[in-house]
Amino acid sequence: MNKEFVEASIAERHDYARQIFALAVTWFTFFVTVNYAAMGWLAPNAYKIKHALLLIALLFWAQNILGITVCSLMLRHFPNTNRRIAELQKQLMELQSLSPTPSSETAMPLLFYSQCLKLMIITLVTIMLACGILPFLPSSP
Repeated sequence: MNKEFVEASIAERHDYARQIFALAVTWFTFFVTVNYAAMGWLAPNAYKIKHALLLIALLFWAQNILGITVCSLMLRHFPNTNRRIAELQKQLMELQSLSPTPSSETAMPLLFYSQCLKLMIITLVTIMLACGILPFLPSSP
């Protein structure tokens, strides 16, 4: 393996992780906004249609389960990416005839990404709970 290839691989993996995280934050912001807006718009009118609110709640649950699944997949993906970057850094140091450091530390903010994804999951679970409670609230006359 040559030095330029390893350097390019490290840079590409960092760039890839940043792009995925930025897209995840954008998706999450849009997803949560639409979730709350739709819930607020549909809930007052759903009582007029029998079982409509339950159907809406089930649809929200399905959507949020998919969102939680995506966040969980990313929680597993980022450590794997970080591990691969650390391996490439070690190879690069060996190619440069430097003694590799035993640390697996990289420039990727793994802890930050993980904490943000966990907070996203908590938010989606909260939305699911709100959707699960909504059909059982007493309707206004």
